[in-house]
Amino acid sequence: MSKPKFYLYLRRSWRQEEHRKIVALGPVVFLVATYLKTSPLSNLVGIYHAPVRSIVRATNLSEEEVKKSLLELERIAFCRYDHTDEYVSVTGALAAQLGANLSVTQIQGALKALDHLINDEGAPFAKELRAKIDEDASCQAKITEYEEKQAVKKLSARKPKKVVEIGSQAGSFYAHKQR
Repeated sequence: MSKPKFYLYLRRSWRQEEHRKIVALGPVVFLVATYLKTSPLSNLVGIYHAPVRSIVRATNLSEEEVKKSLLELERIAFCRYDHTDEYVSVTGALAAQLGANLSVTQIQGALKALDHLINDEGAPFAKELRAKIDEDASCQAKITEYEEKQAVKKLSARKPKKVVEIGSQAGSFYAHKQR
């Protein structure tokens, strides 16, 4: 999956309650939150490996400041951070990037990214998000509708069969022969 060239950070973000909570925690926490949202390591689903040392290097903060900021961001449910494996899950990243009404292609891209995180990286939080998408009725309806359309396309793209009548003493039967 290709990396996005930019992260959607809207002006209206400044008016959102979550943003206000982050700003109220101070500039250091705000910087770490901004890094987590815009990190070059991030992906579509917002679950990625984010070692503290990488955050320290990118933000020029101390390790202690980064760790405290991560705890504060977890406290307000901005993200979850696995301090052992150093994976982050930015809450609502998928919806923030793509909107609430995902297309089938976007859903499939998210599922592919999650499968990679689960199977290849063993990333914490990925199974949980995958289960939420699997249980989401609107996502499943879109996927089912898409799969049905693909099946109809596949059937209509097949070559028509030539019917050859073969006579026999007991009656006729049909043999199908491909053109």
